[in-house]
Amino acid sequence: MLPSSLKCLVLVIVLLSGAGCATPGPPLYPVSAQEEARYIYVVRHEWHTGLVVKYDDIELQLWPEKEDFPEAFYLEEGWGDRDFYQTPRPGLGVLLQAALKSPASVLFVIGVPTTVTRYFPYADILEIPL
Repeated sequence: MLPSSLKCLVLVIVLLSGAGCATPGPPLYPVSAQEEARYIYVVRHEWHTGLVVKYDDIELQLWPEKEDFPEAFYLEEGWGDRDFYQTPRPGLGVLLQAALKSPASVLFVIGVPTTVTRYFPYADILEIPL
């Protein structure tokens, strides 16, 4: 039986290899002319990815911690291996540990005080309309 972390790694590799074959289709939920589109952002920071949501689009009863960031225009959420996130310059050893035998994981949230592109000028950003 394969360890669960190895199963996850294999699943990620399979999904990523198939992603190149995908073609964009029609939007699942088109915005009508009367509605203003809402956006989420997928932000890639080297080896990690975060999800960014506009502060005003987050319902307080679903995410009450948003009140911890009253000055934010957006909130970014990310998760991953604890040691990887806490290492200033992670190398191959920390990456392999994170992928194969992570001792612990973390969830982080940061308040973004400006536009997503201004706050993350060197990141790859995917804007997704909802």
